[in-house]
This record gives sequence, structure tokens and C-alpha cells, in this order.
Amino acid sequence: MENILEIVNHWKKKILAKAFKYNNGFFEFPYQFTHPKLMVESVKALPFMHHYPNEQVLKTNTLFLKGALYYFEIEEGLWVMISDCHYKTNLAFINKDQVVTKGFYNLSYISYSDKNDKKGNLNGHTMIDKIWTLYHPGEQLNAYHYKDSSNLIICFSFDEHWLERNFSISKLDDNHPLKVLFSSELKYNPFIKNPVVDAQYKIEQLFLGIKSISQGESAKFLFKSRSLSLLGEFFDGITKDLTDINFSKEDKLIMIKIIDYLENNLLKDFPGISFLANYTNTSPTKVKTLFKQWFRISTLKWFRAKQMDLAMKLLKEDKIKVKDLAFTMGYNNASKFTLAFKSYHHTNPSSV
Repeated sequence: MENILEIVNHWKKKILAKAFKYNNGFFEFPYQFTHPKLMVESVKALPFMHHYPNEQVLKTNTLFLKGALYYFEIEEGLWVMISDCHYKTNLAFINKDQVVTKGFYNLSYISYSDKNDKKGNLNGHTMIDKIWTLYHPGEQLNAYHYKDSSNLIICFSFDEHWLERNFSISKLDDNHPLKVLFSSELKYNPFIKNPVVDAQYKIEQLFLGIKSISQGESAKFLFKSRSLSLLGEFFDGITKDLTDINFSKEDKLIMIKIIDYLENNLLKDFPGISFLANYTNTSPTKVKTLFKQWFRISTLKWFRAKQMDLAMKLLKEDKIKVKDLAFTMGYNNASKFTLAFKSYHHTNPSSV
């Protein structure tokens, strides 16, 4: 701990004062993330941050952003951090690490408040809505967020000792999914198929829980148990469905680019396989094969299902008429849209 605090003090005096920049359309703010404690201390050192130690939260409301960063050490070697932010301008958090403690993995999940928000990027990779991503030790995390976007990000940070203590990685067979995952040379591992059932709901419950830990030991215990349960479900899920572990980084990046495009264009007609192939510089056969292997359905069926989910949301919020929604989503008439909606949701759109 003393070593961490020494690094932070040096960082505040020598680096922080010179680190604020405006670069390529983004205001850049520095932070450190070699160790979760170091991240908290470095963010706390930013002049516009207000620290509430009893609640274990850092809050700010400036011209740049309004948000909060909650943090909690669940047990030795395992931390969780949850940020809830609205970005008022293009903002980047740039990693300025000086190595203190090696060996922390970061498992993150991001949820945007609005599907129309422009997605940010982390180390050049688009932050896809509602996808888990594992970053290996030594990966510097530079996050870019766009003006008027809002997101909730949860990050579990765990070191190699915690991993070994709980999963005995060193004793597993070389072909065991967890051994393959944590022995991989890839430092960036997205999980396109969500291994956690109702992940969004469970993460929202964790967010409510971490905001209540100052209420006493029972609240802390409940939050710990829910966090460990969620992590357990994640690791159990990826060992049962090996899709994301077995595919190459190149294939994952193709899928992420396609999913990002489709999810940002759900209020349009399906663009077609040839367009998606050109968009990702691959072949139509490759696009169709990857979707079949990952989701067991065609690209078009996956897209239509996502459209129906969005349609239900928009109709519940009374934001659009059925006939207008049908036309926007590429249906020739409202009747065809109604049939598709009823087939998917088992109710008529007019009844929502």
C-alpha cells in the first residue's frame, strides 16, 4: 500500500499537472489502473473529483461530465468498480501507469442508456452495448467517450492469486476452457454471446447494491454475495459454451463490427449480407457462417429479433405509431409488421 501511495504522490506532483490535453477532438484526463487501489487514488487526485469515503464513491459534475465511480474490495485480490456517467463533451481517460503490482485482469460490461448513443471505444475497439470483455494484465486501458452519451460500466478486477485460489488454473488440463482463456496471448477478449442469463438486470441490481453498502455490514454482505454469484455464473457460462473462447480475435472483431453496425441501424431495413461483407472486408459466406456458428440463426433472423425488442421498447414508451415503425424498419405495410411482432412477442403491437 505504501508503494502505491508513493507512486500516486509522485504522479500528482510530476505528471498530473502537465497531463490535461485536448487532442483530436477529445479532452484527455489521465488516470492509473495497474492496481484497483491505484486507480481509485489517481482518479481521486483529479481536481474536479469529490470523494465520499463512507459510501466508497467518487462524484463529479462539471462542464465535462456528470457521474459517479463506486468501488469496493470484495475480498483479497478481487475488486469491483461501477461507473455511472453522462458525458457533456468528448472525453478520454488515458492510462498513465507506472507499474506497481502486476497480474490484474479486468472483466468489464458496459450498458448504454440509449441505443442511439454514439458508442465510445476502448483501446481502439468499439464499446459494444451489453457485451462482456476480458482484458489481461499489462493492457493499458484508454477509454474514449462521445458527447451526450451516457453509460453504466461494471468492472471486476482480480489478480492471479485470486484466480488460482478459486479455480486452480495451474492444475487444469491444457485444453480446459479456463486454462485456454487465461493462457491466451490475446490481451483483449470480447464475449459476443452473453454467458450470464438476464445479465442487464443482475448488473442493475449490483449497481443498487453498491450504492447501499454504507448502510451496514448486512448490505456489504449482500453485495459481496451477489457479486460472487454473478462472477460464478459468468465463468460457468463460458465453460459450457466454448464459442467465444474457440474463435480467433480476427473473427471476433468482424462480429463486433457487424453487431455494432446492425444495432445502430435497427430503425432501418436489413442492409443485406453483401453490404456487411464489404463493410468488414470479408466474404458473404464468412458473414453467414460466423453468425450461424455464434447464434445458431441467420444474420437476418438475429437482426429481426433485435428490431422486435426495440419495437416493444419504443411502443411502450409511446414514442412512435405502429404504421410509422413498420415503415421505418423496412416492412412493406403495417400488417406484415404486426404479424412479425405478434409471432415474436405473442401480442399485437396495438395492445402494447
